[in-house]
Amino acid sequence: MMHYLLISNNAEDVELLKGYLSQIPFIEVDAISPDKKLITVCIESLNADVIVCDVLLMNEPYIQQLTAKNRNIIVIVTCNIAQIAVQQPTKEIFGYLPSPITFERVLAVTENIQTMLQHRTPTLIDKRKDYVFIKSEYKLIKINFSDILFIAGMKDYTQVYLKGKQSPLTTLQNLKEFETKLPNDEFVRVHRSYIVSLNQVDIIARNEIMLGTHHIPIGDSYRQTLDLIIEKNS
Repeated sequence: MMHYLLISNNAEDVELLKGYLSQIPFIEVDAISPDKKLITVCIESLNADVIVCDVLLMNEPYIQQLTAKNRNIIVIVTCNIAQIAVQQPTKEIFGYLPSPITFERVLAVTENIQTMLQHRTPTLIDKRKDYVFIKSEYKLIKINFSDILFIAGMKDYTQVYLKGKQSPLTTLQNLKEFETKLPNDEFVRVHRSYIVSLNQVDIIARNEIMLGTHHIPIGDSYRQTLDLIIEKNS
């Protein structure tokens, strides 16, 4: 899970970014107004991996406090093309998100961040676990990621459908929490109630995905992300 902190004077940009980032799996978004007192109070408690701020706020001391707190924080700056041209290069800024802000640009920046992190911590990537323990019926059950077909969210609990099993395992955990346990290169959220294993997909139709005898609907807000994944792997 990557935590994005949005700090901007432009409320429209914040809402736009929140909408785009919510479509990308394994991203948690916290939007904070550019109120100095509020941000200063939050500095110690915030768990931010990526800070997105506009160019006018970039040099504000309280944003520098956030980056000083954790040298590994990644800073993305929103601005127009003309502003990029006059900016002095700085090692604190990972990249720029030029306007107009589009989903494709947000996804590209996110993929660049993920690529950089993979090169930064190759040993952690290589040694990642290929299973998860879930609590079901008062027992802890080990599930290999390779055995998962799809996951269905049912309000306050989640059902995990496995290969060769007629009945799903049920755990008292919502879908968003369960999503954080899954490797994001193997699983994708295709509906507000469903996450599928890319390795188990048989057919992708216009409005549904087929995994064996299971038919999973594709939500409109998740279609664009799925199409980009399909294009990338075609």
